[in-house]
Amino acid sequence: LSGSILEGVTRSSILQLGRDMGLTVEERRITLAEWAEGVRSGEITEVFACGTAAVVTPIGRLLDGDDVIESAGGSEVFLRPIRPEDEPALRAFFESVPEEDLRMRFFARRGEFSHAELARYSQIDYDREMTFVAFDGADLAQSRMLGYVVGLSDPDNIQAEFAVQVHPLAKGRGMGRLLMNTLIGYLRGNGTQTLTGVALSANQPMLDLAQRVGMKLQGQGLE
Repeated sequence: LSGSILEGVTRSSILQLGRDMGLTVEERRITLAEWAEGVRSGEITEVFACGTAAVVTPIGRLLDGDDVIESAGGSEVFLRPIRPEDEPALRAFFESVPEEDLRMRFFARRGEFSHAELARYSQIDYDREMTFVAFDGADLAQSRMLGYVVGLSDPDNIQAEFAVQVHPLAKGRGMGRLLMNTLIGYLRGNGTQTLTGVALSANQPMLDLAQRVGMKLQGQGLE
């Protein structure tokens, strides 16, 4: 401990609980580089901070320049707003997911995605729309898109509608919740009041995800 960090009761309780659970407890400094490497290797799967006011706060985000390194299921994820140059990665994403996943996302069977459609998805109006994309690496040419979430606001920024899709390789790792929470945080910071969405009744994973992030189900709608 340094002179700026108190040996608080919450911290002491957590250390003792760890010992009681049979865990090896170690007290030392850890650098940001070590944190990032631990997430990359899977050695670090959870990080939290605690305070003297009985507060335990999970940490899942490491800022690295303009990008964000997230921890999702023990793997390193690079999350950022979509860019025009992401069009090829977006095409590869759509071409590699099952047809049923596309039907759940677009409410119809899908054929090939045209350049015009992909350009519309990747070249957005940031004043009214935001799309966050997640990759498994920082180098766009060498990485795979793992998922994306879209939020489109009305002209008065009162209400926004969302859509989210996760690649099959990233399912079961908390990717959908990570994307949704990122969008929700962005919209809150931007002053948007309500977030809504529509899902097919057969899309139970989407309905479950919406409830996990605090949305209410109304018929086929989400709010």
